[in-house]
Amino acid sequence: MMKSPAATEKKEDRRVRRTKKLLTQALTQLLQEKQINEITVKELTDLADMNRGTFYLYYKDMFDMLEKIEECLRHWTPSYPCTNMTT
Repeated sequence: MMKSPAATEKKEDRRVRRTKKLLTQALTQLLQEKQINEITVKELTDLADMNRGTFYLYYKDMFDMLEKIEECLRHWTPSYPCTNMTT
C-alpha cells in the first residue's frame, strides 16, 4: 500500500527539515541581491553554514532546488505544509 505524500512528509527527519529550511532561507536572502544563475552552491552553503556535500544530498543544482521549492509552493496548503522538497 502506498503512503500519501502528507504521511511521507510527516516522517521526514527533523534535522533534514531544518537543513532544508536553512538552505531555503539562504537562497531567499541571496535572491534579493542577485539572479539565480549568479548564485553558486558554495555561496549558498557558506551563507547557510553547511558543507556543499549536504546541499547535494537533496538537490542536483541551484535550479533543481528552486524547482522543488516552486513545486512545493504550488501544492502548499495549511494542512499540507512544504517540508519535503526532495521528491
